[in-house]
Order: sequence, then C-alpha cells, then structure tokens
Amino acid sequence: MIRQIYIYADTGTPVFSRKYAKVKEVDINELLKFIVPVAQNLNEGSIEHTDITRYRISYMRLGRYTNIFVSDRTSETARVEEALVNFSRHLETLNLNLPLSLEEVKILEKISEETVSLIPVKICLVGFGGVGKTTILKLLRYEEIPLRYEPTIFGERAMLVIPVGPYKAVLFTVGGQERFMPIWDILIRGSDVIFVVTDSTPENVERTKTHVLPIVRETAKYARIVAIANKQDLAMALPAYRVEQILGLKTFGCVAIDPAYRDSLLNMIKEILLS
Repeated sequence: MIRQIYIYADTGTPVFSRKYAKVKEVDINELLKFIVPVAQNLNEGSIEHTDITRYRISYMRLGRYTNIFVSDRTSETARVEEALVNFSRHLETLNLNLPLSLEEVKILEKISEETVSLIPVKICLVGFGGVGKTTILKLLRYEEIPLRYEPTIFGERAMLVIPVGPYKAVLFTVGGQERFMPIWDILIRGSDVIFVVTDSTPENVERTKTHVLPIVRETAKYARIVAIANKQDLAMALPAYRVEQILGLKTFGCVAIDPAYRDSLLNMIKEILLS
C-alpha cells in the first residue's frame, strides 16, 4: 500500500504532499532531506528505492518534478513502479503554476487518491480449519454467515470495502487443513496485514503458536500481524487477553457468527492500516 506521496519542483521546493497513513519508526521529513537531492540527480525517467525498516521510499525525476512514494515493503515493487511512472507522466501533462491554486490542489488530490487505490491492501486470514476464517470473511463482506462448517479448499479471495480513505482491500483466507499448510506461503506472501485466527481453545492456541506463527513470521516479515480470538461465546474459550499473552500478538476477541462484531472488526482494520 502507498502511504504517502510527495512532489518536489526541480528547485527542490515542495509542491504537494498527501499522507494517507502514518509512517512509524522513521522521521520521514528528515529522510526526505537526503532523498530529494539524490532523486533530483537521477537520470530522467529512472526509478530508485530506499528501504528502511518496514517501508520503501520510491523516487523518480521526470520533467519539472521529482515524485516520491512511501509504501510498505510488502507491496510488489513492479506495481509501485508502474503507479509512480503513470503518476509522473500524468503530472507532466498538467500545466501547473507554483504556488498551486486551490483548483490545482484539488486536481492533484484526485490523481493521488486514484493512484493509491490502484494498489489494493492485501489482508490474509491464517489459521487451522474450523476456527472461523471464512465466517469472518463473510461477516466483513455483509454476506450470509454460514452456520455449518465447510472446509475451504486451498483458499478464498474476495474484495472488501473498508472505511479507510482511498484504500481498497483484497481479503484472502487459507485452507486450514494440514495438507494445505505447505502452500500457505503462496497466499501469505505480499500481505500487508495478517490475521492469525484461533478458536480460543487452549489446544488450538498452543498449536497456532507452535505451527502457524513460525510460517507467518518467516513468510511475511514486514506485514502487520494481529490475532483474532474467535468463538469467545464458547465455554472452553480462553479470554482474548490470555490468547494475547500466549501468542505475543495484539489480540481481538470475536464471535464471528454475531454481526454485532462487524463494525469493531472493520474499525480494527482501519486502525491497523493507518498506524
């Protein structure tokens, strides 16, 4: 996902910027003091990247402007580069005046939002069979919630409308049976957010800690990982705080068959993406 966009004139003067999501662990303003001069010395049309912690800064000089995207390292480099090239070319077709007029700012805001929306946020639900991954997917998509368990074969994919600015999301679930675990990495790879789902029983939480978390952490080193302690309505369910202690992950308690949890889940996704 693209978190922030910056435009600089060939003089090094800031022209426009938009911050759609936070960038933590990094002082982006200080970093830009070093990035901008480097970017302005690039060959016209070439793209370079600087990776720092979980973020990637991509920059390109074209015509009168140097354009900089701050994205997650989970995003496909080729897609970010394509978005940056198209954004830069579009910018070159505009006869902008500096400083920008209010109308010109609105035009750049529209172009920026359209650009950000081109790279969907990838969210993946991971966990053993029967923990409620498909139910959570259907809950989030306002679909009929299944009350009978039907195993997911390989995985599922669905678009998700989330109340987070210009972002769109693609939601994946993995088949939870052990025979599908060797191919989980195919679905997990490139995820921006991973929800590790348990049914909150002591046995399942321990198995998740031992077998699921290592796969997730190895495959998606830069993803944001959160646990969902589902089926909190069952008598044997561990409370969410206890699941959090065992897994070492921020944990959200949930009863996925109850639509009352939908807004809380959507708000949690929003909080995770913007933080």
